[in-house]
Amino acid sequence: MKTYFAPRMFDGNQMVLNRLIHTSEKQIEKVEDTTLSIPELEQQGVSILQGLLVPGFIDLQINGGGGMQFNHTPTPECLHTMFNAHAATGTSAMFPTVITDDIDVMKQSADAVAQVRAEGIQGIAGVHFEGPHLSDSKKGMHEGKHIRPLSQEEIAIYCRKDMGQVIVTVAPETVSGEQIRQLVSHGIIVFLGHSNASAEQANEALSAGAIGFTHLFNAMSGFTGRAPGLVGSAMASADAYAGIIADMIHVSPISLQAAYRALGSHRLFMVTDAMAPSASRHMSFNYGDDTIYLKDGKLLTSNGNLAGSVLTLVEALQNAHFKAHIPLQECLKMLTSTPARAANIHQKFGAIKPGYANAMLVLDEHLTVLPIP
Repeated sequence: MKTYFAPRMFDGNQMVLNRLIHTSEKQIEKVEDTTLSIPELEQQGVSILQGLLVPGFIDLQINGGGGMQFNHTPTPECLHTMFNAHAATGTSAMFPTVITDDIDVMKQSADAVAQVRAEGIQGIAGVHFEGPHLSDSKKGMHEGKHIRPLSQEEIAIYCRKDMGQVIVTVAPETVSGEQIRQLVSHGIIVFLGHSNASAEQANEALSAGAIGFTHLFNAMSGFTGRAPGLVGSAMASADAYAGIIADMIHVSPISLQAAYRALGSHRLFMVTDAMAPSASRHMSFNYGDDTIYLKDGKLLTSNGNLAGSVLTLVEALQNAHFKAHIPLQECLKMLTSTPARAANIHQKFGAIKPGYANAMLVLDEHLTVLPIP
């Protein structure tokens, strides 16, 4: 058991003052307020934290990190490297993301996630299959040769019970409402993305059980007055979630502000869409038959398309607060409690409460991560 004193703490919902947090190795045991002075606390062996204590960040879309790409190396070793690299920047729970690929890579990825979870790494909370059931016209960096309709072979992978929570991104013009209902009936979370669907098609998919949108504004039909598209459907919805890549490359500060004002911090959350060079010094990686290079902060394919990001969630927090001027408490919700609810892991992650994972961070005034003693 170890006890910390946090002069300032964001508990997943609000800012609070003067809290004692009692922790065991894996979970938070007790949280209480205190009027004891710092010398009194130190005399009792309490560790005094300098800065703002917050829950660990949660990333629902993370393709690589530490120099390794999950699709390219779908192994437990890759997941360990990714997790350790991003954990050092504040991410405590992640959904390794499998980009559109052949069925063998999907199976190997599923096996790797299952093995790592069996080893007891609670930070690998599940897996996200971003494709292959997407729109070819909005495929982005996804390889068109692997884009295909949903079949029983993929459903069998999605329905495995040894991978934690499963998230699947689909294009609603390629996957029917009945298929979405089937996936949802098995506890699979369905997001919409890489799609040129109309707002009406998106709304039908939401009615069938899809709950949100993958990297809002990117690789989806945009908003106009007469054709609201996926963007319009997301921003008009009363309860759908949306992830957003707040690297100030995939979206501008104004777009981030607009999304925040439309959806609020209870439905908008940050993702990195991070690739292999993220949280590392690597400058390139292989994807399919292409080599992706990092140039001026952007990951670009050989034909100049954006290919994910090198973003970390702590950088997303800094961008949202300092560049898009979103209040800090609201930004923190979008990295903790909101993605936890969206991914159905809100009973264990996203808050500093008894019974939750012992996954906490301290941030300084520049919102950089400080070590916890």
